Amino acid sequence: MQKSQSVIIFTIIIMAIILGVGSFLALSYVRRRPELPAGSFQTTVEGVDVVVGLDPAKQVLLLNPPPVQSDLPPGDQTTEPAADQSTQGQQQPTATPLPPEPTPTPIPDAVVFIDYLVQANDSMYSVAQRMDTSITLMAQEGIAQDNLIPGQTIKLPIGNPAYCPGQRPYAVGEGDTAFSVSRRFNMTVEALRTINNLDENYTILAGGILCVP
Repeated sequence: MQKSQSVIIFTIIIMAIILGVGSFLALSYVRRRPELPAGSFQTTVEGVDVVVGLDPAKQVLLLNPPPVQSDLPPGDQTTEPAADQSTQGQQQPTATPLPPEPTPTPIPDAVVFIDYLVQANDSMYSVAQRMDTSITLMAQEGIAQDNLIPGQTIKLPIGNPAYCPGQRPYAVGEGDTAFSVSRRFNMTVEALRTINNLDENYTILAGGILCVP
């Protein structure tokens, strides 16, 4: 009988210990649990603890919704790059406009026309000897001996001085050659070729204009 009483007492002590431990754990849990807003309760949604409350319109609201999961693996999430503060507020340099290309200087005409008063006894030969023209050049412009009427003014073609700056124009006549023209003006035929850009054959044409010293 004494043995039965010992078992009962031992059982009571064990149950008291279990109840004490359970009360202690329950009290600790209640103390750790955050205070919930009035009219709300805590539940678990997909393994996440959430607080659910009811609004006046009887609609269920999530007071602390679980964080949105990103499909990107950690470290691969990208953000918009911030603007470089060092360039903010600074005016971008503008491109320097290129200078305009120089306009090529037009080459003056080799031949110009002047008003010439025909003198008595003028002939095409005598006019060609006194003026910077030739019989061939006058003939090319439609002037014949019959047009040289004393007292009348004609448009006489002559070599343009502006065509030979620093030199003088010479109208090539029939029978002229580069050699004869260079000897006439006391220059070498090579100098005549260089000044007038003649070809390797020193070709000159009757009625043309050469530049000579």
